[in-house]
Amino acid sequence: MALRARQRGMGKVVSYAVQSALEFPLIWLLKALPVDVASAFGGWVGRSLIARLTDREVVERTLRVPFPAISADEVTAIIAALSDHLGRVVGETAHLDAFAGIGNRRISIVGAEHMAALSGQPVLFVGGHFGNWELYAIAIRALGFDGASAVQHPSNPAIAEWIACERFRNGFSEQVGAGEGVYRGLRRTLKAGRSAAIMVDQSVVNGIAVPFFGRETMTNLIPARLARELGVPVVLVGNRRLAGAQFELSFQPPLRVVPTADRAADERALTTRINAFYEAEILRVPGHWLWGHPRWDEAPRTPGTNRELEE
Repeated sequence: MALRARQRGMGKVVSYAVQSALEFPLIWLLKALPVDVASAFGGWVGRSLIARLTDREVVERTLRVPFPAISADEVTAIIAALSDHLGRVVGETAHLDAFAGIGNRRISIVGAEHMAALSGQPVLFVGGHFGNWELYAIAIRALGFDGASAVQHPSNPAIAEWIACERFRNGFSEQVGAGEGVYRGLRRTLKAGRSAAIMVDQSVVNGIAVPFFGRETMTNLIPARLARELGVPVVLVGNRRLAGAQFELSFQPPLRVVPTADRAADERALTTRINAFYEAEILRVPGHWLWGHPRWDEAPRTPGTNRELEE
């Protein structure tokens, strides 16, 4: 068994080395291009390659939850838009520095007055996989807030280190990866008077079941638990691609949880509000959400047993 384990370990090393040999030349090429050209090139790769690799069955099954009467042509159009968008996100991620800084012309801010009113306070920012989600922490940092962001690290250590460095240079000063104690890490940061950011629009195997496009859907409980326990304001952040590598980030008025004796009801109310925000963002630009993620697939769920919340 030890031999098989070592073989599996060596197999991963070889696989990651091959991935790096293929992916880093592309990253270097994208970095050598101007950001607008890198975005456009990424879009071309998306339309040419990602669209062909996308599992149409999964996307269509997911689309039929919010759009029960969607046609085959409409599914094709959304897959094309999503593929172009994902490719552009890759191209733009090689140029995160091009989006950093106060008053950056590539990012239009809506709701800056809400952020000004919260200056000096710890804030929990909640976004989703819209626009270019790598820009949340960058835009928030430019508005004067810093702290920790919950991120999904790539499995390849070399790629993970590269993107972590890019995020660190241009966004929040701390990153907490999935599986590294997200709740505990964000809680520690908020209690220290700093801010935190998280995206909870994707599927989870535990959490709380709340409405999402009319279905009771297992949803991440971390934002509601933190907001109730610590009393921090929650700011929902929209993220929309305007054209090319230009974006609009919209900051909603802050939400606060007023605790009652019923913790479950308090957490359900805020989590339901977050899902309603996601519904509006998805309907605003359907082609820019991650439909390839089977959000509403039937799968074993275990409400209330999220180990993250017990740490």
